[in-house]
Amino acid sequence: MKLPLVFSILLLGLCLSGCIHSNRSTTIHGKVTDDSNQPIANVPIIIAGLRKGTLYHFDKLEAVYTNRQGEYTITFVPSNQYRSLEVANQFNTDSTLYHTYRDYSVTFNNQSKGDCCAAQIGYTSQYDFILLAR
Repeated sequence: MKLPLVFSILLLGLCLSGCIHSNRSTTIHGKVTDDSNQPIANVPIIIAGLRKGTLYHFDKLEAVYTNRQGEYTITFVPSNQYRSLEVANQFNTDSTLYHTYRDYSVTFNNQSKGDCCAAQIGYTSQYDFILLAR
């Protein structure tokens, strides 16, 4: 008799925790520097959303450029049609940056990251990029 009651309470708790965190407001911020730790301005940062029900259908959702201190912040609410987000620095789309830098490394929430760059919807994520000179 107590087992169904315990199960019901656990199920209710899970449902409520999902309802409580239904906020989709997402903030992605960080800094872009070179390999000597100097800030790099005007680097395009793109946020793309992966549509629900697809494996590879990403849409460009937001874009911003780094400021003179190399910093960027994007805060937005992705629609419910997206299940995950990707962050990309697109230094290679700017001819000056492309001819100066060959690649980049990235940290996520101050930890080194080998792959790039998924961000959770409804949370704050920090991605810092280090552009590597040619």
